[in-house]
Amino acid sequence: MRSIPAGDRTLTVNGVGDLAATHFTSNATFTFHFVDVSIPAGYYDAATGLRGSALLIALHNIIKGHTRHRLQRDGGVLPAHRQASGR
Repeated sequence: MRSIPAGDRTLTVNGVGDLAATHFTSNATFTFHFVDVSIPAGYYDAATGLRGSALLIALHNIIKGHTRHRLQRDGGVLPAHRQASGR
């Protein structure tokens, strides 16, 4: 697996055609934002060895306060409390 550092990356494509070779790109630019999705050391330590309701409470305490996001139809991300336009 190749490691890509977190941050913005830009890809510019020229001369790539569709399957019918009727349309070709000319300086098509795509921007990607990579995030670090590794789990920090010790992140789940509070839940280790627990079962039942104690495990549920420990997991709740680990994730409470997170920011919930949802994907838009076009692939963009909005915070969950906002609604996509035209919905």
